[in-house]
Amino acid sequence: MIIYNKNWLINKSIQRQILTAFKQGLISQEDKEAALINYPHGFYSPNNFIRVGLGVLTFIVALFTLSFFGLMSSSFGEKMTVLLLLTGIFCYVGLEFMVRQNHHFCSGVDDMLLYMSVIFIVSGLCYTSSFNNRFSENGTALICLVVTLCASLRYINKLTTIAAYASLFACVFFTYLQLGTIAKVTMPFVVILLSVIIHLVSVAASNNEKWLFYHECLAVIKVLSLITLYAGGNYYVIRELSDSMFQLHLKPIDSITLGWFFWLWTLVIPILYLIKGIAKKERYFIHIGIALFVASIATIRFYHQVLPVEIALLLAGTVLVAIGYGLMKYLATPKNNFTLLLIDDSKNFANIEALIAVSVSTSGAKIATQHSLEFGGGTSGGGGATGTF
Repeated sequence: MIIYNKNWLINKSIQRQILTAFKQGLISQEDKEAALINYPHGFYSPNNFIRVGLGVLTFIVALFTLSFFGLMSSSFGEKMTVLLLLTGIFCYVGLEFMVRQNHHFCSGVDDMLLYMSVIFIVSGLCYTSSFNNRFSENGTALICLVVTLCASLRYINKLTTIAAYASLFACVFFTYLQLGTIAKVTMPFVVILLSVIIHLVSVAASNNEKWLFYHECLAVIKVLSLITLYAGGNYYVIRELSDSMFQLHLKPIDSITLGWFFWLWTLVIPILYLIKGIAKKERYFIHIGIALFVASIATIRFYHQVLPVEIALLLAGTVLVAIGYGLMKYLATPKNNFTLLLIDDSKNFANIEALIAVSVSTSGAKIATQHSLEFGGGTSGGGGATGTF
């Protein structure tokens, strides 16, 4: 299913780990160069500046393609669907060619071609949905889910993974909403339950070698599942969405059903994330916990204006700075394998120390073999001769 050369993907990941180890001073310059030689890849992956430039250029070319196909059509209507689909197919064919023949990987060209092909194909399939009501909302969400999921599985792209995740929740939301009143009451718990299931599945998949190449996409899903888990019970999200989508016409002083539960959820979940992250040494839990802690304070401030906004922000920032400074001082000396050093905690394709050791020993063996075959000086290759042979 993956279009990229899997051996190159492994070597690229190993190279990234080697460079990380070098930046942290774990290996020398010579060891780094010797290790990189033993794990080559043929991908074209320029720096971010060139990547952005190539992406913009590809975007312009895609728009010109759409305009060209548009000039061939004298009117829109049903022909707009064909126009969008043709442009999407054109971008996809170009994407396949650039990846297969020119070995582009995160070069900006393949990124933009992927995004444009997905956008045009989804737009073409959903165009009749918007103007002729041939599909319901959940049908449109299902189309988006299928297209973005296929793109993610083939190109292991994180942005299309985010789109697929959002499409999945939209599909579940609109489908479950058809149950009527019971769906309006229980929708938050469905979102929470679905987030928990997705998180557990993504964690299990991350530990399964079959999904090794999708590790970065799974990491994105784990982060998104934690965010939706919190958002599914956040008081502000529940109250405001319920008011706007279900026409409850709530007044500012009105509460919602099980309001105490959602307030408790809003306050407790970020703290649990922080505890989980510190206890299990999982950095993304800490980052999300801190961000959602700020969201909790903003939620409280929105409904209960006890302090002026300037004072509230100042107090929140002071607490976060104090927590960060305290952790930095505490972890200046590593405690139970937990440190403030920025270490790449992504799942390794192989043990980095073993890989470097094998790389260096292999390189050294090649050099030793070359020297052992030189004639002269009484070496075994020279047969005891001295001077010139």
